[in-house]
Amino acid sequence: MNPARLILAVRRPEAGETAAESIAMSPGINRRPEVWKLDMADLASIANAGINPWEFKLTETDGLEQCVQVNAIATILLCAMLIPLLNHTADLPSLSAKFPFQPHLTIVSSGAHLSLGELEGLEDGTIFHRANLKENYANAASGNGTYAKSKTISLMAMPEMVARTSPLVLVNAVDPGLIHSDTLRDFQGLAGLMTRLLYKVYARPVEEGGKAIAWPAIASLDKSGMYCTEMAHRPSELVRSDTTGQKSAAIWKELASIWRDKAGVDLR
Repeated sequence: MNPARLILAVRRPEAGETAAESIAMSPGINRRPEVWKLDMADLASIANAGINPWEFKLTETDGLEQCVQVNAIATILLCAMLIPLLNHTADLPSLSAKFPFQPHLTIVSSGAHLSLGELEGLEDGTIFHRANLKENYANAASGNGTYAKSKTISLMAMPEMVARTSPLVLVNAVDPGLIHSDTLRDFQGLAGLMTRLLYKVYARPVEEGGKAIAWPAIASLDKSGMYCTEMAHRPSELVRSDTTGQKSAAIWKELASIWRDKAGVDLR
C-alpha cells in the first residue's frame, strides 16, 4: 500500500510529525504524509484517536463528558461530514475506470463494547444527558462502562450512516484488539497498575494494530455495515438487537441536536 496522498489527522501535531517521519522512511514509500490538526474534544474544529480517561471531566469548549464526546459524538460527526465527499468520490468515472476500489469509511471500535448490556437513555432520548452526570461515570476500575458506552454508541449509529451513503461506499467498524498505546496515561492506583501489566503481557505492537485497522479500510468486503475483528465474536447482543434501525435513528436524532447546538452543523 503506497497511497498517492496520506493525511494524518491528529490531536497533537508534534506526535503526527513523528509518525509521518517514520512512515516516510519505510521501504517502498515515496511520499511523506501530510499532518493535519484535528481536536475531537472541540466539536467546532471538526468542521483522533479515541480516549479512555480515568476521571470524569467535561470538555472545556463543549461542556460534554470527554470520553463520550471524543469516541462517539465527535467521531460520528466527522464521519457524517465525510459522507457527501465519499458519495461523490464513488461516482467519479476516473475512479471506477482506473482503480478497482471503493471508498471506505472505517471506524475504530473496541471489544469493550461487549461488556455493556444496556444503553441507558435510549428509550427516552437522554443518552448524552445521562453521560454528562458525574455519578454515571464508570472508569476502568469500575467496569469501564463509559468507554464501553462510547464504543457502543458508535456501533449503533452505523446503520444510520450506511443508510446515508451510496451503495458504492463501504462503511465498517474494526476492533484492532489490545494494542500498546498511550490510552493508559491517565490510569491510576492499583487498577491502573494491573491494567498496565495486562497490556504489557497481552497487548500487540502498534504496527500490528495499524495493520488490523488498515485491512478493513482497503478490503473488498461483502457488504457495508460490517464489524471486523480477528476475535471470534460478533457485535454485542445490544448492538444486534436493533433489527429495524429505530435505535440507530434515535441515537442519530440525539447526536444531530448536539451537533447543531455545539458546532452549528445541521445533519438531521
